[in-house]
Amino acid sequence: MVIYGRKISIKIDDRRFEALHDYARKEGITVSILLRHLVSRFLESQQRFSPSLQPELKDEL
Repeated sequence: MVIYGRKISIKIDDRRFEALHDYARKEGITVSILLRHLVSRFLESQQRFSPSLQPELKDEL
């Protein structure tokens, strides 16, 4: 079990929220899980193309 130490809030327009919510429901996951996954993928891609940006995250991603 992973324990997350931080919590963030975001503001998003209704159309995008509904799209995220619909996709998460279709996949059987929560919006929080979907957003964590998307953020992780984004950070992984940044690490791949700019390895010096966040070297401390390399082992966690």
